[in-house]
Amino acid sequence: MKQAAHDRFSFMGNINTADLLNGPPEVIERQVLENLEAGTDIVSPGCALAPTCPNENLAAMARAIRNWQ
Repeated sequence: MKQAAHDRFSFMGNINTADLLNGPPEVIERQVLENLEAGTDIVSPGCALAPTCPNENLAAMARAIRNWQ
């Protein structure tokens, strides 16, 4: 889809919020990398975050984005 769009708009990819709540940081980092490698322009949670979402998982998401080359 990104290729067909010819850079006419940006793509936003999502990180599974159930994984953000319950998964290990490695799962979050993998999802971030999959999104970025697919050409996603904006990486974000798929929908609203639970108030009990572990900060460690949010940090893993931010860290994976920062470290992506």
